[in-house]
Amino acid sequence: MIVGKWEHEMTRIHMGTELSYEFFNDGTYRYFNSKSGVRTNARYTTSGNILTYHFEDGGTAKSEFVIRGDTLTLTIITPERGKPNDFTRVWRKEERQADLYNKLLSQKASASTEEKLRELAKQFKELSGYKNSNELSRECENQYRVLKYNRLVSEMNNEKTEFEWQNIAQQFRELNGYENSNELASECEDQYRVLKKSREDKELKQSEKETIIKVMAILFATVAIISWITIFINNGGAAGLLLLYLTIHSGVFSVIFFSGKSHKALRIIFLIAGILWSLLSIIACMVEWNTAAFVMSISQLASYILAMIFPRRSAKKESAFPAKEISTGASGGGYTGYTGGGYTHPLLTTNNMAELVRNGESCSTCDNRIGDCPYEHKGDKPNIGGVGICHKHSKM
Repeated sequence: MIVGKWEHEMTRIHMGTELSYEFFNDGTYRYFNSKSGVRTNARYTTSGNILTYHFEDGGTAKSEFVIRGDTLTLTIITPERGKPNDFTRVWRKEERQADLYNKLLSQKASASTEEKLRELAKQFKELSGYKNSNELSRECENQYRVLKYNRLVSEMNNEKTEFEWQNIAQQFRELNGYENSNELASECEDQYRVLKKSREDKELKQSEKETIIKVMAILFATVAIISWITIFINNGGAAGLLLLYLTIHSGVFSVIFFSGKSHKALRIIFLIAGILWSLLSIIACMVEWNTAAFVMSISQLASYILAMIFPRRSAKKESAFPAKEISTGASGGGYTGYTGGGYTHPLLTTNNMAELVRNGESCSTCDNRIGDCPYEHKGDKPNIGGVGICHKHSKM
């Protein structure tokens, strides 16, 4: 629509001159050139993309015009064709509000997603005081709440991980008491706590099991060493032979026991070598029985196998302050999750985090789970399988 004020911006910037057209709804226009002092008031008509100027002396002139967004391009075609000139729309506050209001009304008619309705509610609110924009803002906000509430209620019927339950609880809290959202948030938090307690119990049992097996592995490795020392003392063997055994046995055991998950191939190679060595020793004992040698061989075999069962985890740098759960009140002031070490871990902060973060994924540096790490993880959309490094370790 050509109605409005259009200014030749390049002339104003480079020459400090205002060169403008202002077209009115009644078919008149005003032309102004501040440098020459020319000020014209006349009539205009449009046909297609042709703009005709009707001067007071009865003469006319024509231009082609094209409007792209806030840019009007005018090209004189009579009496002879000239170069195109771009003019920028000069918005008055009322015109800008009217234009934005009409655009938002059009978008509201087709808005059907939570994100779009919430965005429209915010934009109508920014037009506060213009026509019924406040009322329309509330309408969009209510429609957003209805959609979000229904989606969350539907999601509650599906099986969830503990952190997905926590995410849904957070989103219910964001509804600020709409319908029974606070009660449903509490139900989701209860589900989260049940699953969290179950996981922690399993992890505790697993940790206890790992500790027992690791202690047994060290015990068998020690028995093997003591048995070889006994053989050496009883038979008066050379000190070099004792040192060689201790070096080989300790080396094989240490590689298997202390290497992490990332060295699986190396651990398997050393395990196979250790098993073959132990089996050869056992066979040798069968041929010429030696109790101490048999105990040594069995012990070292057991120590290698037990050491292989649970690889060492990545070292965790513990916070000076233990992580603790922060509960939310009925007011729904934001679900803050865990704090510790001076940082706040937001846990699940976006609607699609439940899809991106799965129970058990770890910080690639500290090996903490997303929900258990006491440090804030960078960003709110960790990558599947990588997750990224947490806030503390990103500073190191």
